[in-house]
Amino acid sequence: MLVGQGALAQERLVSEPTYDGKSLSSWIHEIHYQHLRALMNTNRPGVCALRAIGTNAIPWLLCEITNQSPPDAATELRYLHQTRAKTGFWALGEIAAPAVPKLLELVEKEPQCVPSALAGIGSPGLSALERCITNAPHFVPPYLLNEIPSEQAAVSALGALYVSIDIGRTAKADATRLLPAIRPWAKDTNREANYWARGVLRQLGEEE
Repeated sequence: MLVGQGALAQERLVSEPTYDGKSLSSWIHEIHYQHLRALMNTNRPGVCALRAIGTNAIPWLLCEITNQSPPDAATELRYLHQTRAKTGFWALGEIAAPAVPKLLELVEKEPQCVPSALAGIGSPGLSALERCITNAPHFVPPYLLNEIPSEQAAVSALGALYVSIDIGRTAKADATRLLPAIRPWAKDTNREANYWARGVLRQLGEEE
């Protein structure tokens, strides 16, 4: 019942596009439990469908990121909505480039979800990921790490960038321009940021 209520609320906010007689959410349901590598396989029917819908999917996907679920089901439904959004952006890849400015506006509100969506878009999302990485303070006291959205966004951006490079969505040659922004995090006291930054540096040929 709660899932139905969430779907109705979503429908009121933005109309859901369809392809080949099926809704966008139905196509996403077919692929959103797949590994991210599978979302780059354009031979998969669900991926093909999303790419056929193209930029018409963007308003709905953006709405999914900020979907306000019923309070007593917030955690479960929020996770569902946001994973569906990320799945959509990864399936669209560079086609979703027009969404980058709006996604950047949502970073502070959704610091753990938006960087992954940006990384899924690939090279067109790199400038926005760079802003996520550079806009956060360094050497934040441990007790504040989970309290500062910009810090959360930086950690998420570093991890998402690592994955995007690892599976080939973002070319290493394109990502190298982010090196000046990444290097300081490899020395930061934030262990998670430090871990992902060092990983990205290794990917880009900078050995420790």
